[in-house]
Amino acid sequence: MKMGIRAKIILLVMVALVVLCSGFVLLIIHEQKDRHHELVMQVDRFIHNSSERELNRIHNIYHSRLDGFVKTNPQIINAFIRGDRQQLQTLTATKFLTLKKENSDFFSISYIRKDGTVLLRTARPDMYGDSALDIPFVAQAFNIKQPQYGLTIARWGLAYRLARPVFVGDSFEGVVVFVLRPLSGLDLIYESLGVDTGVLIKKEYEQRVNGISYPQFGNYILMEEKGTLFKEIPRIPDIEEVGQGLMLAAGRERYLFYSPVELRNFDNEVIGYIQPVSRHTLQYEKYLLILKKALIVTAILALITFAGLYFGVGFLLKRLAQLNNTLEASVKQRTEELCQANDNLKNEILEREKVQKNLERLSRYDGLTDLINRRYFDELLDIEWRDARRHHHWLTMLMIDVDKFKSYNDCYGHLLGDECLAQIAGILKGQLKRAKDIVARYGGEEFICLLPATNPAEGQVVAESLIKAVCSKNIEHCGSSCADVVTISIGISSMVPDEKQTIDQLISHADNALYEAKQQGRNQVRTYHAKG
Repeated sequence: MKMGIRAKIILLVMVALVVLCSGFVLLIIHEQKDRHHELVMQVDRFIHNSSERELNRIHNIYHSRLDGFVKTNPQIINAFIRGDRQQLQTLTATKFLTLKKENSDFFSISYIRKDGTVLLRTARPDMYGDSALDIPFVAQAFNIKQPQYGLTIARWGLAYRLARPVFVGDSFEGVVVFVLRPLSGLDLIYESLGVDTGVLIKKEYEQRVNGISYPQFGNYILMEEKGTLFKEIPRIPDIEEVGQGLMLAAGRERYLFYSPVELRNFDNEVIGYIQPVSRHTLQYEKYLLILKKALIVTAILALITFAGLYFGVGFLLKRLAQLNNTLEASVKQRTEELCQANDNLKNEILEREKVQKNLERLSRYDGLTDLINRRYFDELLDIEWRDARRHHHWLTMLMIDVDKFKSYNDCYGHLLGDECLAQIAGILKGQLKRAKDIVARYGGEEFICLLPATNPAEGQVVAESLIKAVCSKNIEHCGSSCADVVTISIGISSMVPDEKQTIDQLISHADNALYEAKQQGRNQVRTYHAKG
């Protein structure tokens, strides 16, 4: 039986439609898999980075704080060395509350004497006299007698501990230990991603925990958890089995396990891992629903196509083409309008940013010399002063004056005078090689330099190099009484800032030294020396 042309067209189109719809369904499946994989990868990266950042943050902050605690609290350390427990407890109480207020995860301060017994533990004062040498972290701290830090499992569970030895001369007196609750970032993971997390520790470490019973999963115990899923899950897959995302079915429920994060202790031993998991039942049902809808749409589309072909699909396609052309023209016009508006807005923003940068530079820089002005210098001076005071290092200031500059203006005119100042400014900038050195125009023919972390002797060397550089420029000066070229005089003042000294004193001393240099004949350096 021969098929008519109409039947052939319908058959050809239907075959093509089946192929297209099959491809559409496969595309949906592939897209869902890609989305699932991307979700797993994003959560994995977030969890790994969050855990690593949390431990690094604790170490970076409290490593220096513990060192500062020992160095800046001599009364507490002396009470510890003497074994005066009552005074130690009184003095430590305020410090502990301050640290606890700064970080709610701060848990305890422990003082362990050189014989290994606990003198004071703020979290458990009743541990007085107990030996702590059965704790591997403490035993190693006593063995190496050096600062130590890392995750530990001791009597009361998982914690991040930092230990610092205390010496009197060469005599070892014991260690001070800070204890913090680690992995508070798991709260953020739970709240922001809706992902439960469990901290699984190897069973072999359970004996170090003081009488606390934890749920067991194979060769691991569940020491901490965020969320409730670990109470529902019948089993946790092996760490090697999880990889990058593993779906586990339990009845009607489905759970998605993300790649685990290894936990290493202070001795770089793998003690367990963090296992993230989320309920994936709803997402899986949505995926099946989408797939079901796609199949239904495919069947409906096949019927509509068949009916359309049978009853005159040509007219329908023609009408659809007209509507599509109208819509595309409208979209194209609107897109062009939006692109034009976006370009205009971008140009306006760039212009405003340019004006803002120019205004900011004008407010901070001297137009003649291209050096920073006095106001901006004062801001930078205040910053460097506080930094030098905090770190106890030298701060040196050079007050610079161009010798007989008024006579220079009288001899050569103000235009050449301005050019002379610009040349000197360039010399000063060229001589100060360090990025942290600051040179500014202080007013008229006066310049000022600030040299952080520079002692008086080093400041003297810099000042002499500046005088030599200006002289070697050979800028003619017929009105100078000290040389036939332009020269400068420099006054130096240096301080290691403390509570009794002020910025005004540093400036005043440099100004007095400059005055002395000018009184002694100019073209020279003078350093301020306190009288008496």
